[in-house]
Amino acid sequence: MGVDLRLLPLDCDSPQVRYSHTIIQVSRSRDLWSRIADIGPRPLEADVASYIGGTVQDWAHKGEPCYGELLLDPYGDRYTWMTAGELVAAFRDVPGSGPAWTVAYLAALPPGTRVVLAWR
Repeated sequence: MGVDLRLLPLDCDSPQVRYSHTIIQVSRSRDLWSRIADIGPRPLEADVASYIGGTVQDWAHKGEPCYGELLLDPYGDRYTWMTAGELVAAFRDVPGSGPAWTVAYLAALPPGTRVVLAWR
């Protein structure tokens, strides 16, 4: 677990391919982080493609993020995931832990949708 959290809901979650085109920045909240830890994120068992998965290696944009595969986070641990339903419950358990649109977005997803937790 890190200091900042971004949520990556999986737009495609099949055995052959997993990817997320969505990145939701979450406001810092120690109470929310504790609630997430209590629920218990699970480690990803396979790579997920995302815009934050790679880094441009050359040219003028060197070092900037680009599409790539996520498996290990900046701390060397496997990325973890929770369901959208679990995250909605965590946000609702900690009032004021994020903007209303974040909870509304997660609540609009099917409750079993996997959401990658990208800590940094």
